[in-house]
Amino acid sequence: VGIAIGSGTDVAVEAADVTLMRDDPLDVVRAIRVSDATLQKIKQNLVWALGYNTAMIPLASLGLLQPALAAAAMAFSSVSVLTNSLLFRRYEPDRDYRLLGRLR
Repeated sequence: VGIAIGSGTDVAVEAADVTLMRDDPLDVVRAIRVSDATLQKIKQNLVWALGYNTAMIPLASLGLLQPALAAAAMAFSSVSVLTNSLLFRRYEPDRDYRLLGRLR
């Protein structure tokens, strides 16, 4: 992963995967934490969607569940994945090292 500071040369900024706009080295930790949290949220959403689809589609195809209920479960699956994704807005990447910023 290439990381460049926004005040660096244009070549470094263009070549970097992540560009930090401030000169704060703690932004590297924040970027890594945000990427880890994003990957965790993606995995959670996959588990939710896979769980609903694995349970409801076979039941509906075997006739054990009414198609309308299976469609409602599919819609609920989409809503739960969307709600789980929106919870990411509450994420604070610097909650564990907030005291470090105060020491400077």
